[in-house]
Amino acid sequence: MKYWDNDELTNEDLIGIYPRRLMIKGNYEIWQYPYVIDDTLYDENDIVGVEFSKFVNRVFLFSSFKNRIDDMEYLNRISILVHDLGKGFEIITVDKMLYPLEAIKYMKSYKKRKP
Repeated sequence: MKYWDNDELTNEDLIGIYPRRLMIKGNYEIWQYPYVIDDTLYDENDIVGVEFSKFVNRVFLFSSFKNRIDDMEYLNRISILVHDLGKGFEIITVDKMLYPLEAIKYMKSYKKRKP
């Protein structure tokens, strides 16, 4: 595996290929999610928010990279965060980077904006 600039990853660097939960607040979790495609780890992580509810779980991808929002392989890997739960889920992509507290505010207001 390599970095985006073709440097080889060392064993110590491998921690960077796994998502990391940054915060739990009520029904919300915030994760830092690495972008790894074709054995290449990119420097910029995305923020993934998960909202757990009675009916449907929502997964929000906050990214300033349009190609990631459109990358179905990447979205499928992100869905693994909730795939083992018995309820359905939906993925919402947000074409901007929001950091943990901003992301939670966005997720809380999402229900109010949804038609």
